[in-house]
Amino acid sequence: ANSFSTFIGQLSNYSTDWQIMVANDDSGCTNSGILTPNISNYQSSFNYAVQSGSGNYTESLLTVVSRAVEETDSGECNAGFLRQNAMLHIIMVSDEPEQSGGDYYSFINQIVAKKGGIENVRMSAIVEETSGRYVNSTLDTGGLLFSIYNGDWSSANNLQLLAEASIIADKYD
Repeated sequence: ANSFSTFIGQLSNYSTDWQIMVANDDSGCTNSGILTPNISNYQSSFNYAVQSGSGNYTESLLTVVSRAVEETDSGECNAGFLRQNAMLHIIMVSDEPEQSGGDYYSFINQIVAKKGGIENVRMSAIVEETSGRYVNSTLDTGGLLFSIYNGDWSSANNLQLLAEASIIADKYD
């Protein structure tokens, strides 16, 4: 939450058409709504959302994020979040090993199927793991991996890397 404004500043260097959602309840439903630059209180909504949430899957982020992506159709709790020509960049933050049941790649395959292709899906993690399901998820999707115990993950440079990973590069300098 403390680094959110820096991340948004970095993201806004690349795009002003971003959407962010916090999903940290068992259902996968957002407790922040879909945050955009057009919402005047997106910073306070984000701060509240990341500090709330509950349930049995607090250390099973692959379960939560796959449910969040599944709930994006019309009439569902996260309706309108997925956009056809936008990158879906999932950033998972945890100080515990990933504890979802099943194979990690089943969750990735479910997310990719909903999004329509692996080329528009990235999963990054700010976690305590140096191997395991979070690490494999980031490697399989071209995401970024940072140690939650190393304060450098929230540096402006690393937040810029996360912002860059959140966009689809359609032109090059």
